[in-house]
Amino acid sequence: MAKKGKVFEFIGIRFQLDPLILARRILTRQIPLLVIIAVIGGVSTIVSYKRAKRIFESRAGIAIRSADFNENRLDKDLNLAANFLASDAEMVLILNELDLYADARRTRPYEKSIKNFRDELVVSTGVERIDIAYRSENARQAKRVVEFVTERVMSTLSEVFEAPFTAEIDVIQRSLQVIEPKLKAAEEKLFEFKNKHPRISSELTVLDGVDSPVSAIDIAIRRAEKELAAAKSGKPVSRKQRRGGRNPELERAKQQLALAKQTYTANHPNVVNLQREVRQLQAKANARGGNRSSTKNSGNAGARRATAVANAKARLKSLLQKRSTEAAKLIQKPKLQQEWQSLSLKVQTLNSEVRELLERRAEVVQNQRLAQSNFYENFQLVDPAMMPKEPVEPKIQKFGGIGMFLTAVLGILLAVLLEGLRQTIVNSQELEEATGIAVLSSLPAIPEKDS
Repeated sequence: MAKKGKVFEFIGIRFQLDPLILARRILTRQIPLLVIIAVIGGVSTIVSYKRAKRIFESRAGIAIRSADFNENRLDKDLNLAANFLASDAEMVLILNELDLYADARRTRPYEKSIKNFRDELVVSTGVERIDIAYRSENARQAKRVVEFVTERVMSTLSEVFEAPFTAEIDVIQRSLQVIEPKLKAAEEKLFEFKNKHPRISSELTVLDGVDSPVSAIDIAIRRAEKELAAAKSGKPVSRKQRRGGRNPELERAKQQLALAKQTYTANHPNVVNLQREVRQLQAKANARGGNRSSTKNSGNAGARRATAVANAKARLKSLLQKRSTEAAKLIQKPKLQQEWQSLSLKVQTLNSEVRELLERRAEVVQNQRLAQSNFYENFQLVDPAMMPKEPVEPKIQKFGGIGMFLTAVLGILLAVLLEGLRQTIVNSQELEEATGIAVLSSLPAIPEKDS
């Protein structure tokens, strides 16, 4: 007896459940249907691909020489730059500068345009590389946006790395804004005193001669001012250097070494070369002075520097007071002389402070320029933005794969439904599958003209 196939029947409707039987019936009867559905699916896929929007992508890359930086400082500066670039203010600046989403910005709030721009712009930061990518329906616009954002990234990073120098310059400038008006007022008072008491001023002029006791103190005052400036920069002048004069080449090398240590790691080639140069210049300076001094390494460099600055200030103040006292001994009319000396001392003190600030500002500006030069050596645009020639979306492979999958699913599902729900029996094999009874014989088909 033939085996009956799996059949599900509900309210008079029979459905064939046996997968082998369904597969055989589909392959023998539904091949034309599958071919028709495949053709329709292929044509629909091609039409959909042709009508889909073309999306172009432009990219740019900035290489970072991370070995030249302290890792923690580099991460911190990159995070600061990334947060600034992702801010709403920076997004609005880019939108307005490039006139992006003009229609949307006129009809809808800025927040919608900013959100769309953030979705299409990608800025990924790493310790070795920064990548910028932007997608748009216009290839020229994609390249233009990536070029502008790359420029903003470089300028933002440059500002972040120069921020310590800029902040110090601002502090110095504010100090000058406070001191310079005081100096001007003190000089005006001193000028008025000269006009009012010409005899006192003429006597004091005599005191400024070469043979005057005050002239030696003036020389010591100028030397003390130089020592104070050197102490503030962290490079106190030794007694041998005081007698033999300053060594500009050695001081310049030490300044560059201090800046390099702030910017690079300790084993960076620039730091190693500058340390070698400083040691050679120091040895030469010691040899000229007849005394070779050994460099003392100490972890308390900040305390020594503060002590040196305090000592230099105390020495300068003592010399200024001494000059005032010596001049007072040589001039008559103590009251007028004291007033003159008070005004003169104030002017000299303020002048000394202004000179120190100006020298410090010049030094910081020089260091800032050196840091800027080092920045462009360590952050280089290796992949500039290019005009995309081929769209990145839609992808023909993706469209073809999805179209083939949907067409196959739809065709097989339709063929299964047609064969599974078919209620007619067309041959003896299907009769055996439906009833489970073996067919012993069957009558051949009789043409109508012979009947």
